Amino acid sequence: MFVTGCHRSGTSLLASLLRDLVASDACHPQADLEVKLENPLGFFETHRLVASNDYLLRQCGCAWNRPPLIPPAWDREPLFHTLQPLRASLSSYALSRRWVDKDPRLCFTYPAYLHIFLKRVPLVIALREPLDVATSLYARDGMPPDAGLALWFLYNHHLAAALDSTDLLLPYARLLALGDSGIAATTYQLLAAFLERHCHERPSTAQWQQIIERRLLVDLNRAVFALPPRLAVNISPDLLRHCQHAAAAVQDSDQPLQAFQEAFQALPCSVLLSLQRHQLVPDAASGLELQTALLKLNEALDTSLASQAVLQQQLTALQRSISWRLTAPMRYLWKQVSRRAPT
Repeated sequence: MFVTGCHRSGTSLLASLLRDLVASDACHPQADLEVKLENPLGFFETHRLVASNDYLLRQCGCAWNRPPLIPPAWDREPLFHTLQPLRASLSSYALSRRWVDKDPRLCFTYPAYLHIFLKRVPLVIALREPLDVATSLYARDGMPPDAGLALWFLYNHHLAAALDSTDLLLPYARLLALGDSGIAATTYQLLAAFLERHCHERPSTAQWQQIIERRLLVDLNRAVFALPPRLAVNISPDLLRHCQHAAAAVQDSDQPLQAFQEAFQALPCSVLLSLQRHQLVPDAASGLELQTALLKLNEALDTSLASQAVLQQQLTALQRSISWRLTAPMRYLWKQVSRRAPT
């Protein structure tokens, strides 16, 4: 299975939990799991998968910090031809069942793996608060907060189009709260159901508790700190509002996968402007891709305005109807009673 989400969203922690749950070692020799200061326990992503995703992004003229605006056409030439060499190097994945690998770049490259593996790989998604991600990207890469917010939205926008109802989404805040027995229990049920759905054995509750104690080291969550005031005041309010609204819509929903797809269905204009302003759009295709993305945005706005116009027409027709005039006294009395009611 694949674990993904925007960079700095808790994908490493989530991958470590899943790797322990399915006892996955075949595709993960320990030497292949890179360790750095920002992730002392390891990233739980193999060099092989990262190299493959970097290769795929390069074929589009892109990189992790200059990703494509519109989904690459992996099923058509010339990109389809570039997938063939990866089948041999990744055959152990396709032929094995007990493996977990992770890479944020999968948000863009995941559709290519259907043609590489000749089967769909289950996805587990990590979602973190957008401002926390932007703050962490600033600390690690010196990336301006607006740029980090725009990348966060774009990564999740592409990922939303690839999701299936059998995938699983877990917010990073839930993972950090696994020390709470109630949250640990509900998360266990979600993970156990997901694993059984994809032909893995249900882990025991004792095994789950041992994994939590081994992997959940909250003290290592050092990326969250206050942004310097000179940076915080320059954050686009419109961009931040769109990002926070999308995150809240997912976290407040009892159907998080569906809410995720709806929240990230379209790219807000503030995201596109920020990507262009911070030069996060690939040079070779920036003009065409930006134009296409803006056209899609305009189509979405036209659809929304058309829906509003229809609703306004219906409201106007209702207000002109005889029943509306006959019920006017009742509406007036109701307003008076509502105003007098104690708060």
